[in-house]
Amino acid sequence: MHNFFLRTLPLLALGLAATTTTTASASEPDDTASEPDDTASEPDDTATAVVDPDPPPTAVVVVQRTPPELGRIRHRHRLHIDTDLFAWRRWTEWRDDGNDDNNHLDSLSILGGVPLFGVPGGIVGPVGNIKAGYAYGLTDRVVLGFRLGLGWQRLSAPGSDGASGVFSAAMVPYFEYVFRPGQAVRPYFGARFGIGGSTLTDNSGDARTTVGTIGPTMGASAGLHAFITERVSLDPAITFDYQLTYARSKTADMSTDLEKQARSPNIALALGLSVWLGRDRDDDRDEARRRTRARRTASR
Repeated sequence: MHNFFLRTLPLLALGLAATTTTTASASEPDDTASEPDDTASEPDDTATAVVDPDPPPTAVVVVQRTPPELGRIRHRHRLHIDTDLFAWRRWTEWRDDGNDDNNHLDSLSILGGVPLFGVPGGIVGPVGNIKAGYAYGLTDRVVLGFRLGLGWQRLSAPGSDGASGVFSAAMVPYFEYVFRPGQAVRPYFGARFGIGGSTLTDNSGDARTTVGTIGPTMGASAGLHAFITERVSLDPAITFDYQLTYARSKTADMSTDLEKQARSPNIALALGLSVWLGRDRDDDRDEARRRTRARRTASR
């Protein structure tokens, strides 16, 4: 036991010395760490941050257009085409002795004047296979315009060598009062008054005969402007027209003076397509007001 203690004593002394050396090195101050960093304390002239404790409010300008409004017609230009899907007409002889009703003839036509029975419409007065027109919306209820009707038909009788051709034209100004502003489907009532005529050339006989007609036409209609989009509408309508016809005929040997020929009421189911063009003036004024308010807000 005494020998073991003597042998371990040098080892304990050596360990105690190593521990003392480690503690001393850890307690010495680090000169490099305690030195001040001159570069960190120097001011940076390249960037300077200034924080405003009370920044002014930022003006945000948002310009919004009014969403599309179906059925808007005010200050818009209407371009339209239409035709009669079905039409009934009564041709009545116009006589000065008052016996007009003794001689009349009914006719039915489709698609603007194609006859199903009776006399063709173009012979007895101004009609058109297709009609085109222009109108302007004075207000969101009142529309003024005109309609030009043009038509042509070629007729031939069974067993005849020749054929007859009818050309007709009519110019009719019209007025419409449109109900339900701001709605996609807008009923309307219309009235019109104009003039028209036709020319019949008959080559079926031995001699060529030409018959020309002219006369006033007046009428009324009730229908719908059904807006598919903001600018396009379908226009079904029921129409009534009344025409007074003056006529004269001409052959190679003789000609007649212009004289009364017929009175012709006409009832039809019509269908049209309209395009409403033009920028709304109200939108222009509203946009100008918004821009003025935005400039005033930004300048505060």
